[in-house]
Amino acid sequence: MKTYIMKLKNKIRGSFLVLVLLVIGCQKSKVENQITVADVTQKSDTVKNFSPIIQKMIGLAKAKNNQSVSLLLDKQDYYFHPEGAFVEELYISNHDQDNPKKVAFFLENMENVTIDGGGSTLIFRGTMIPFVLKNCKNVTLKNFVIDSDEPHLRQLRIDQVNVAKNTCIAEIQPNGKYRIEDGKLVIFGEDYQKVPNVAMAFSEDKRLAYNRPDVAFNPLKVTELKSNILKIEGWEQISKTTQGERFALRTYARPTPGIVIDHCKNTVVEQVKVHYANGMGLLAQLSENIHLNGFSVCLRDDKDPRYFTTQADATHFSGCKGIIRSENGLYEGMADDAINVHGTYLKVFERVNNQTLKAKYMHHQAWGFLWGKVGDTIQFVSSETMEIIGKTNTIKSIKAIDKPSEFGAKEFEIEFDADLHEDIKIEKFGWYRKFNLDS
Repeated sequence: MKTYIMKLKNKIRGSFLVLVLLVIGCQKSKVENQITVADVTQKSDTVKNFSPIIQKMIGLAKAKNNQSVSLLLDKQDYYFHPEGAFVEELYISNHDQDNPKKVAFFLENMENVTIDGGGSTLIFRGTMIPFVLKNCKNVTLKNFVIDSDEPHLRQLRIDQVNVAKNTCIAEIQPNGKYRIEDGKLVIFGEDYQKVPNVAMAFSEDKRLAYNRPDVAFNPLKVTELKSNILKIEGWEQISKTTQGERFALRTYARPTPGIVIDHCKNTVVEQVKVHYANGMGLLAQLSENIHLNGFSVCLRDDKDPRYFTTQADATHFSGCKGIIRSENGLYEGMADDAINVHGTYLKVFERVNNQTLKAKYMHHQAWGFLWGKVGDTIQFVSSETMEIIGKTNTIKSIKAIDKPSEFGAKEFEIEFDADLHEDIKIEKFGWYRKFNLDS
């Protein structure tokens, strides 16, 4: 009996030791697959620009060879500048195709990555894209805020209106970073300067002014009365505005969305707020299955002096498929749609033969990215009536005409399996998306 008890005790001890080793191994593995700022900086470092720091963290994550890995940020304010950022040639649907782009967080060909901001605020200066996911799978972005303390848009707060003299007095917000040249208002930042020529009118309650969509900002003269206080003369809005209204001054440029999801699969964006982006809040193209949970394009809070958020749509999905789900979010203050889901047409400009066409992108901000692949189903559409013509067809071959590959291309030669109709435009038809909007 004693011998049996001793054997049982030894067996229990052995099992306990194995269990302890397993627990220690799991904890070690968990730590090894977490990357923090401390892993790429010294404790004594005072970091004023986190762009190069993030490059190092992403480099460590790539070295994990698609093992599950998390990039963790301690809760604080992080400042990002164009200097030291990733520099990439990117073609982003419905945005300015000026290249190269500067990107803070650039993930390409990566899988099973989580970026957890821990409730941090990420503040971006100059002209740069905060996040780009390209050819990635199973990436989660969560728990952070995207913002700028020097937005490319400026805001006027109307303090006085004199309709008889065709003048008004306004404060420019945020203060500073402007000058007056030959009676024109010039706004500038870390790497840009521009003369705003259009404005969004807001009532004092932060809602868009009734029946006054984008309005021209073309006053005869702007004069600085004192720092940040401007006298505006000969502007068509003077007869329509009142004290307390705000005008978000801007141009139609949209170079840098907040988040870009390009050729990705199974992307989750969770508890992320975009307070400002010099483009759309989130732009997804040619991607599959996107879940936005608690993603918002919104003002900071009720006391936020800014009335605007993004330069264009809050969210935009171009040529995506699978399930797109948006829940528990808020979209406000943006210069265009809350949600836009669409594909992209090509215009036929030459019929090579009965089965081959040459076609090209037409929108000045939508080109340069993959349009279709061999085996994709195509629907033909009348250019005059937008009515469907005939049956669907299938791409047999497709090649760029004006570039070595589809990257950066505008024109394509496309061969189809079956004979073609005479007067057609074409839209890729094989990629469907199911869109769910909750809360």
